[in-house]
Amino acid sequence: MDFFNTLTYKEVLELIEKKYSDICIESEDINILDSLGRVLSEDIISPEDLPHFNRSTVDGYSVISNDTFGASEAIPSIHKIVEKIEMGKKSKMSLSSGEAAYIPTGAMVPKNSDAVVMIEHSELLSEDEVALYKGVAHLENIIKAGDDISKGAKIIQKGKKIRPQEIAILASVGIDKVKVRKKIKCTIISTGDELIDINEKIEEGKIRDINTYAIEAMLKDCGCEVMSKVVLKDTKSLFEKTLKEAISKSDLVLISGGSSVGDRDHTYDVIKSMGEVFVHGISIKPGKPTILGVSEKTAIVGLPGHPGAAISVFEVVVKAIINKLEKCSAKKRVGVYKISTNVHSAPGKHTIQLVKIEKERAIPILGKSSMISCLSEADGYIEIPMDSEGLYKEQEVNVNFF
Repeated sequence: MDFFNTLTYKEVLELIEKKYSDICIESEDINILDSLGRVLSEDIISPEDLPHFNRSTVDGYSVISNDTFGASEAIPSIHKIVEKIEMGKKSKMSLSSGEAAYIPTGAMVPKNSDAVVMIEHSELLSEDEVALYKGVAHLENIIKAGDDISKGAKIIQKGKKIRPQEIAILASVGIDKVKVRKKIKCTIISTGDELIDINEKIEEGKIRDINTYAIEAMLKDCGCEVMSKVVLKDTKSLFEKTLKEAISKSDLVLISGGSSVGDRDHTYDVIKSMGEVFVHGISIKPGKPTILGVSEKTAIVGLPGHPGAAISVFEVVVKAIINKLEKCSAKKRVGVYKISTNVHSAPGKHTIQLVKIEKERAIPILGKSSMISCLSEADGYIEIPMDSEGLYKEQEVNVNFF
């Protein structure tokens, strides 16, 4: 087999854009309540104005603004109350000069009225007369029809991952169904003679299978559908059969273990026999032995066997692949913090450093590379470019949150 020919992280991201461009995830129409976390496959155009009518933004009195010119505490403007507008009902009147209508927040402004005086600046003189102690300008305390969203406007762009905020917008203009990308179908294959399931009794020389559980959780967190997950012994023929079946039913296959250079690491050779391997080694730490390939219309990723490295590669590489397949424009959730101490980076490698946030500081989680306990402490990670020598204490860094 070929030995590592490592590529830079930037080169790998460029190859992801190129090599997976022909993999198309189909779309489906679903109810907006089922769309949370899904990716829109078409632009959303508003079928109506929002609001649908001129509305008051305060409790008060709807008036003709010119009638209140010069009104003050000393010289109020006196208005005849001709209507008390109710929420959810259309105003019955068209105001004339010198008239006012009581209006609650959100109610429909009557015809010919162009402003609302807040109730705090008014005083009832009788059941049908009110004194207004403050003048108002044209459209003051009014939101006009279509001010928020106008009919025909693009309100959500395709590629957007739907959040509760988008569901609120869709509901506000009467849209109950949207077209989204179908969930990416995934298969997880974990290899290693040393692996046992988590409910098996531990034996010397054996380790529990962590990766299939962690990877499945991360895939589901990304909105993917895990079709199956299998743990295999290091047998090439069994691996070939399993991978072939996975390719036939999956958009994305993730292989844990077997990506290093070794006598029993079959991943590279088998993927190459079924399609193309375009990455075998990335200049990142951790995660150097990562493999990227493609077979027919299936993306294939060979992840490092160590859970910490596998999770790191998932964050910076697999998520980029998922976004590419879904044509998703989602960005990472990032916060800016000062680093609590000096951090050294690996020369010539794009370094992924786990951190936790305490007292508005990003604290590096340092430990031996084999330590699993570090993972649960981490709130996120920082990326140190390969051309950087490291970070200095109190330097501002971008923390990518999990």
